[in-house]
Amino acid sequence: MAYDPEGKFIAVGCYDGSIKIYSPFTGKLHTTLVQQSGIPITSIRWRPQFSGKNVRASTVLIATTSDGLIQWYHMGTNKMINEITTHRDTGNNLCCSDYTRDGVSLLVAG
Repeated sequence: MAYDPEGKFIAVGCYDGSIKIYSPFTGKLHTTLVQQSGIPITSIRWRPQFSGKNVRASTVLIATTSDGLIQWYHMGTNKMINEITTHRDTGNNLCCSDYTRDGVSLLVAG
C-alpha cells in the first residue's frame, strides 16, 4: 500500500494481482488496475516527480509481483506502460521496491 506524493490517492496491491486506487478522504474506490497474470502484488510505489524543489503529483505507479514481474502503470489512462520480466527467468520473488527521492532510479529486491 502506498500514498501518492500529494496524498490524494492510496494504491493497494492485492493478492489476486489487481491494484486498487482509493481516495483517502472518502474511502471510495477510484479505479482498479488489473494485470493479466493474476499473480499477487508484493510491492507498490508511486514514482516521485519534482518541479523545482517541490514534489508534484505522480501519474506513474510501479508494482512488483511474487513471481518477479515489474510493471509500470499510467494513472491518466489506467494502462500498463512498461514491464520487465527478466526476474521471472531466475525464479526470484520480488518483495520490495523503492525509488530514489528524485524518481530517476528504481531499486527492487527479493
